[in-house]
Formats: sequence, structure tokens, C-alpha cells
Amino acid sequence: MKKLMQLVLMIMLVMGMSVASQAATIAVGSATGDAGTQVSIPITIDMTGAVKTDCSFSVSFDKNKLEYVSKTSGDMNADSLVAKAVDVNDAGKVQPIVTFDPAGPATGTIVSFKFNIKTGAAAGATPLTIGDISSSPATPALTGTNGSVTINVAACTGPTITVGTDNACNQGDTVEIPITINDTDGQPDVSFSVSFDKTKLQYTGTDDGTMSATILAEKTDEINAAGKAQLIARFATGGATSGTIVKLKFTALADLTTDLPLTIGDIIPSDAFCGEDGAVECSISPCTVTIEPQIAIVFEGASKTFTATTTGTGCATPVYGWTVISPIGSTITAEGVYTAGSISSGTSATDTVTATDTANGNATGSAVVTVKKRAEKCTVAISPESAIVDCGNEKQFTATTTGTGCVTPVYEWNVVGTIESTITETGLYTAGENTTGSSKTDIVRVTDTANGATDSSTVTVNDCTITCLDLTVEPAESAQGQTLQVALTAPENAFKDVPKDEITVDFGEGITVNKIKDKSNNTLKVEIMVDANADVGTSTVLVTTSPTECYEGTFRVTLGPTMVIIPPIGQAGGDKMDVTITGQRTHFAKDKTKVKFGKNIEVSKKTVVDEKTITLKIKIGKKAVVGPRVVTVTTNLGNNSKEVVAGTFVVLPVPAE
Repeated sequence: MKKLMQLVLMIMLVMGMSVASQAATIAVGSATGDAGTQVSIPITIDMTGAVKTDCSFSVSFDKNKLEYVSKTSGDMNADSLVAKAVDVNDAGKVQPIVTFDPAGPATGTIVSFKFNIKTGAAAGATPLTIGDISSSPATPALTGTNGSVTINVAACTGPTITVGTDNACNQGDTVEIPITINDTDGQPDVSFSVSFDKTKLQYTGTDDGTMSATILAEKTDEINAAGKAQLIARFATGGATSGTIVKLKFTALADLTTDLPLTIGDIIPSDAFCGEDGAVECSISPCTVTIEPQIAIVFEGASKTFTATTTGTGCATPVYGWTVISPIGSTITAEGVYTAGSISSGTSATDTVTATDTANGNATGSAVVTVKKRAEKCTVAISPESAIVDCGNEKQFTATTTGTGCVTPVYEWNVVGTIESTITETGLYTAGENTTGSSKTDIVRVTDTANGATDSSTVTVNDCTITCLDLTVEPAESAQGQTLQVALTAPENAFKDVPKDEITVDFGEGITVNKIKDKSNNTLKVEIMVDANADVGTSTVLVTTSPTECYEGTFRVTLGPTMVIIPPIGQAGGDKMDVTITGQRTHFAKDKTKVKFGKNIEVSKKTVVDEKTITLKIKIGKKAVVGPRVVTVTTNLGNNSKEVVAGTFVVLPVPAE
């Protein structure tokens, strides 16, 4: 029967009769890979319901990005003829001639082409375009669909500019985002942008980093209009090659519920640096209330102080309301002091204490109190019954239990007040800091938990507010790396009766007070050294003469001087050579500036051209130590101040004879 149908079909073809047949589709596949790797592209066909027909077609490719390697047969038992690889790559087109096995499947992979993705190929999709489709016989019609090779973005291996993170969740919160670099790679400057959500963040400006870089930026309103800060960083010659370039400041325009990305881009030179994004982070967690202790056992009539803590993201300052559910009439104060009621029947009762934080969505926390009935009437007496103390001072309290049938007492101490005073488990009380302007009262309470008795004492804490008087600082600023004398002037007779060794002077981190050189009734003359890496900005100057007397002023640190030596190298045992020292923010002066190249390098001539330039003629001895050395330039600025700036000079070895 099968042979009969084949015979009928052949007769119909010979007689020019047509047999209805569906179109067949040739599809070029797709693949993804990295530059320098190989991908395989399948060529498939679907001739379901169509007359199987031999065919030819072409697949064009970008020979600047891809290189044809070879072909492998598919699963359709088809033969495919392809030109030599060199010819295919010259043309940028592979053109197979395909012969199908009549007994093979009607659908599947005809052939697969292997391509190398060239090293350095740009990232993105590159098309594989089918064309030149023909078949024999001409029916059924053949159609084609294109494919592509997607080239992955190459991993960046250069130095990285990193956008940092900071936390903000509430409208009005301010953040400071550090922009750091791990290596300038010898580049004098770099430009980049940081994009942000301008509907939720407002750019407000920059702060200096640690690298003494000069920052060029657009106007604030232009940055906020674009939602992008475009910056140019120019690095100081001879300065640090890694650290914080700049700090970007933002203000939250709305309450935040998720992290906001800060995206780096537009890096120039793009082939030298990588970028890493940052974020304004806000990890939301609900506000919850925890009570301490969560479980307590007391006797009827006894008291117990409970405390509450609210934790969570963006929680407001808590405001607690205390309540107690009690079958025996127990009570609790607004400060969380619980007092057990009286048990009329049975030997115990259970109360529930609850704290509600009305400032944070009425979040609640609870504790369970077991109240026990007293077996005998016992009383406890606290000593002393009252006390007066100063801030931070200690007072020892004791307790004594008396009565009929009392067991060995177990005392629990607590203190109720508003200045964060404390008391230990042995009754040692420490007064908190009372800076309210008037005396404050604490209640010290002891509870004998073994006998259900309690007593209390009143403690008056004196005010200990200390207000520092004004202090004039002259000069009020200095550059990094300077040693100078500063006059500190306080009100009349501030230092008159105070020995010099009882006065402390503090300029803050990065500034060392070498000594107090002179003291009058109201003026101190001190020698300070500003570290070369001291933070740029304003710090507080604090002079303390006693625990209750102090004087306060301000001092500003500015960017320090830097310098470069041109040329930066010289050869041991060589001829005299000319050297130029170029400074930034320097104050070179004739007869006030000294240059030291170190041992075995002679400075035979020195000319101070101006505040920023010195020309010299030097001679490097044969015995000069080979390698880098520190060259210092010291300038006497007057008024017991001096400027020291350093640079690097490299000594090369004596040439071999």
C-alpha cells in the first residue's frame, strides 16, 4: 500500500499536479559568552507537514567580534557542505548546502556552528542574520529567523571607585556618603557621576575626604534637577594614592521604607577604573516593646520596679503607659513601680503588667507577676532614711528585717528617678548626672523578697551643671603639618591661682599640645603640632582648670602644604644637577627656608623664587644610600611657628665601570 502511494505521488509530480504542502522554517539559534570564549549556535528546521527538500542558506556575522571555527552535525542525519574556515571568516558569512535523509526526522538540528568570541569584543548582542535561502524543489517555501550572540560585560580588574553607604529612614535625616578609591593608578584626575532618586533624596554639598583632592562639581540646583552629581577629582601631586576622595551629603525628602541605590557611572578614563555602587540604607523592622523583668515573684504589699525598652527601625522617643490586670487590686505607677495587692483567699495570685508605647503605634510588652501570701508580718528598715549627694557620688545603703517568724532575708534594691542614678545588688547607690539647673530627688527602695517587706529612702542630688566660659584662640587656624604657638585667652584672672601643671589643654584628635610655654592671669601660650593627616575642619579647644571650671573655643585645620621634586631621581657619584621644588599651599621665603636632602647629598646653591618655587643645584656623593629618601623643606613662619613639608627623591646606584 505504501509503495502504491509513493507511485501516485510521483505520477502527480510528473504530470504537473500540485500537492498542498506547508512552509518550512530554518531558525538560527542564540548563545551567550564572555570575550575570549567559544559558543555553539544550533541551526534548526521544522518541516512538519511539508515535503522534505534540500536547501542552502547563509548566516552572516560580525567578523570583528566573532570568528568561525567549525561545524558539527545535528540530529537530522543531514549532510552539510561548508567552505573553509578562512574563507568563511574573510566573507563574514557561513553558507552551507544541506542534503536531507528522506528517512530522517522532519524537525530537529541540521548543523551547529562554533564561533570564537574575539578578545576585546564589546559587550552586547551581535546579530546572526539568515539569508540567501533556496531549495530544490522550490516548494515548499522556506523562511528563516535570525539569532544572536550576546557578549557578556567583561569583569573589571582595575582600581575601584566605591560609593559608600549611610543610614536614613525618616524625612529630614541627613547622610554622608564617602567616595573612596583604592589606587589612583598614577592618574592626575578622574571624573565620574553618582545618580540618585531625586524624589526622595536632595543633594546638599560635599565634605573633604582624606586625599586632599580638589573636587569640581556642578551647582547644587543643577545636580538635584538631574538626579546626578557629576564630579571631577584632581589629586594632589605626591599625595595619597588611596583613601576617601570626597563625601557627598544628602537629606531625605520623605520617610524611606527601602534602600535607595546610589549608582556610579560616566567614569573617565573608563579603561582605567572600575566602579562600585552604594546606597542610602533603611532596613525596616517594627517597633517592639520588651519589659524587664518578664517574670517576677513578690509578696502581697511588696513593690517591684519594671522597665521597658522599645527597639525597631525609625522608632520615635518612647512614651510608656503602664497598666496592671490584677484579681487582688495590685497597682502600678506611671514610672513602672508595681505594688502587689492583698490576697483574700488562697496562697497566691497572678498579675499581668503591660507597658504601652503610645509614641510608636501603641506597641506593647507584658510581664507576669506571681504574688505570694505572707506567712508572718515582717518589716524592713532602710538606712539612711535620707541623703544628700553630688552628681556621680556614691552612697551605701543597708537594710534590716525584723518580725516574728521571718526567714533569712533576700534584698532587692532599685532606684526610681529621672537622672539615671543606679544602685547595685548590695545597696551601693551612685548618683546620676543632674544638669537640670536645680536639685533632683531619687527614691531608693529595698524589698525583702523572702519576707514580703519593703522600705524606701529619699536621696537629694545636687545640680552639677558645668558651663564652660568663652575662650579666644589666636591664631584660630593652621594648615596640616605645622608646629606653632597659640595664645588662649580666657576671662580676667581665669588662670591666676591655678598651677600650670593642673591645667589641661585639649585641641581634639590629630593635634598634639607639646607644652604650655607661658601662663598669665588670663592667657596661656601653648605650642601645638598639627598632624600632617589631621582631619580638615573645625574642632573644639577645651581648657580645664578644675572639675567645675572650663573654657571653650574653636580652632580650624586647613589643608597642609605639599611639594614635588623635579626631577625626582638622581645618580650617586654623578655631576651636579639642577633640581626644582614646586609646592602647593607653601610659604617658601629667602633666608627662612631650609632644604635637607639627607646624608651625602650636598646642596651647593639654593634660590627661593617665590612662595611656591625653589631652585637648587645638588651633588650626590658616591656613598649616598641608594633608594628613596625623604627631602624636607622647613620654613620659619615667625611667632614661633614653622612649616614643614616633605617630598620623595630617589638615588640611583653608581653606574658599573
